[in-house]
Amino acid sequence: AKLVERRDKRKWILTLHDVLLTENQAEKPPEDEFEVQYINRFDAVIVCGNEDRALIARQEVHIVRNGAQITMQFRQSPAMGPILFLGPFRYPPNLKGIIEFLTDVYPLVRAQLPSVQLLILGGDHARVTSARYPCFDQPGVTVMDFIEDVMPHILNCSISINPDTNVRGTSLKVIESLAGGRVCVSTKDGARGLLEANLPSLVIVDRNSFSDCIVKL
Repeated sequence: AKLVERRDKRKWILTLHDVLLTENQAEKPPEDEFEVQYINRFDAVIVCGNEDRALIARQEVHIVRNGAQITMQFRQSPAMGPILFLGPFRYPPNLKGIIEFLTDVYPLVRAQLPSVQLLILGGDHARVTSARYPCFDQPGVTVMDFIEDVMPHILNCSISINPDTNVRGTSLKVIESLAGGRVCVSTKDGARGLLEANLPSLVIVDRNSFSDCIVKL
């Protein structure tokens, strides 16, 4: 965003995939002030959802929603396909979310479904990263590095999950899963920006109901 210091007479527009300004706090931290001064120097700002729009106190903020292209016919999910988590570890909430899921939820699911499989598409160097955490070393858990085309894995899974919390923007993992015709079981935070659409394939759970919902599905 500091490139705006070199602006000329043309219109300058800033795209914010995640708006990281503090929410519901009267006194804003210094990092917010730093970001806002640059955000306000652009002629217009683009965000991807209403929640992020509400965090920016200025005019000329436009919503361009995230999406996924639907390029195939619907295919029914396999009855005992793997659970899919699609989230590059380079984004900290993805790594934190799947670690919490593996620690708190996956053992409960496995206790009821001993043959359950969990496929984690963690992006570049995911296997190296996961080796640092014992929770990944559980039966049925497979971690894969960067995959160019994720759709075959979406089609081969029974359901997908999004256990992320404290996120902004809208989750591409959820959107891609729904575009592939798969139910996504998500935290309320993970479904940010999509709740108002009332999508039947997007199932919202809290930590206490996560495992039971997965087992039922």
